[in-house]
Amino acid sequence: MKRFVCLMLSLLLLAALAGCKGTEPAPSADPSQEGVPLPENEVPGTLLYMPLSVRYPGVDALALSGDRAGSAEYNSKAPAKEGIRCVFEQGENIGFTLETTDLSGSLTVCLFAHREFKDYKHVSLSDALSSAVCDIASVTSGSLAAPADAAPGWYDLIFAVDGSMVSVCYVRLCAAGTLAGLSDGELDKLAG
Repeated sequence: MKRFVCLMLSLLLLAALAGCKGTEPAPSADPSQEGVPLPENEVPGTLLYMPLSVRYPGVDALALSGDRAGSAEYNSKAPAKEGIRCVFEQGENIGFTLETTDLSGSLTVCLFAHREFKDYKHVSLSDALSSAVCDIASVTSGSLAAPADAAPGWYDLIFAVDGSMVSVCYVRLCAAGTLAGLSDGELDKLAG
């Protein structure tokens, strides 16, 4: 009788272990689509000032737009400090519209692989994956192309005035062709 009870308990234990196997999260079909997540204290779609900046306030408000996904309304939002569109595809043209106060000179908009602020201390704007340069006094909008060969993940869109980095907005690049047909709400969810 004891052997029978031990056998039954063993079978129950095996069945329980087999049942636990199905509750593990399924691995992503393509982990390269996820990229490096942003740390919890960094908020995508928010305009931030660079702590290393010698110029303040920098860019007051920002609007980003794309040419592959989102409604016309979604891609023509007014510049703001929060709720900025921040999800784009590899190779997508990223449009920017700025509001600035008391800034003049040359504005450089650069896309870098995501890194901590302190790591920008020794970074040159020429190391950017993509960039656009304009005169702040005459132009408050422009565009740059997200590199088609950039790995999916989080990137820093840096705004520099006369070579001094003043503001940043985190943007997420997704694999080419993955955003077509998504609603504005679905694009916002991808921002995290």
